[in-house]
Amino acid sequence: MSPPVTTTTCKLLELPAELRNKIYRYSICEKDGIEVPRTGREQPGLTRTCKQIRKEATAIYYLENIFLVDAPGFDRYTCERIERQARAHVNIGKLDFLIDTEAYSYSWSELVKWLKLYHDGESDMWRLDGEDLDDPYYIAAKAAEMVEKLKGKMGWDDIADVLGSYKEGTMHLMKWVE
Repeated sequence: MSPPVTTTTCKLLELPAELRNKIYRYSICEKDGIEVPRTGREQPGLTRTCKQIRKEATAIYYLENIFLVDAPGFDRYTCERIERQARAHVNIGKLDFLIDTEAYSYSWSELVKWLKLYHDGESDMWRLDGEDLDDPYYIAAKAAEMVEKLKGKMGWDDIADVLGSYKEGTMHLMKWVE
């Protein structure tokens, strides 16, 4: 016969919510940001201890950290994955991302796909402000800003035509490839 299974209560959950949140922040928030490699990043172990801690800590993890995402040439794979993970756990307004797009060449078709997701409200990763943005990202962010300003005034196909002109205008700055 197997010995009876005993369950113990989690002492952390007996603490007031304000104190638990401080513990979560101390445990899972990084002041210099969290690097998200292309191979992925698991959520912190703390979020896998029990359902209540997962719910409380996951919201803090996604909403109070800056995620440093590598997206060379506008390859949006890693960005989409981390955004999808976050949306599965928290009702996000806007996550804080710093996206590194540095590459030898830049995929216009990938950027347009990303801008379409932004237009459709399925991706909200674009930082449109800040002097610290690298040139390729800044150029792409300005395209996202155009999409933002035009989306209530014209349909996606017309916006895509405007973006085609933008592509031609930035060709001397970027090494666009299809």
